[in-house]
Amino acid sequence: MKSISSWLIVALLIFPACEDENNNGVCPSNVDFGDPYVISIGPFPLPPEEPITLNGDTLNVGVHYSGGCRDHDFILENCGNNSTMYLWLTHNSHDDPCEAYPWENIQKVLCEEILDSDRIVVLDPNCEDSVIVKDNQD
Repeated sequence: MKSISSWLIVALLIFPACEDENNNGVCPSNVDFGDPYVISIGPFPLPPEEPITLNGDTLNVGVHYSGGCRDHDFILENCGNNSTMYLWLTHNSHDDPCEAYPWENIQKVLCEEILDSDRIVVLDPNCEDSVIVKDNQD
């Protein structure tokens, strides 16, 4: 768990460049989501109402992934400017050989630079279902 916290700090300090910072939810072409995962509403019988929420300064993202034998790391990445900030999770499965399909709620505390953006968009790894979690643009 300590390594996840360390990676989060590093991820928040490093802002990869986006090719198009004003694409309103379409994935920038240089986004690396890492190992496969799916954003989803959660396990039966009590899934959350939404797969992605922003509660105060905490981003919650429900994910399913193949694995179950090893710990998986999800690192929050971002790019953008004070108008629009794009967020996504990079998944490292550590070559987990198991084929279970666990669900996990990933919680990440967002830094002030991200929270001060007018719009915050969470990119989906399939680049089709990105979610705007904050929109103060006119």
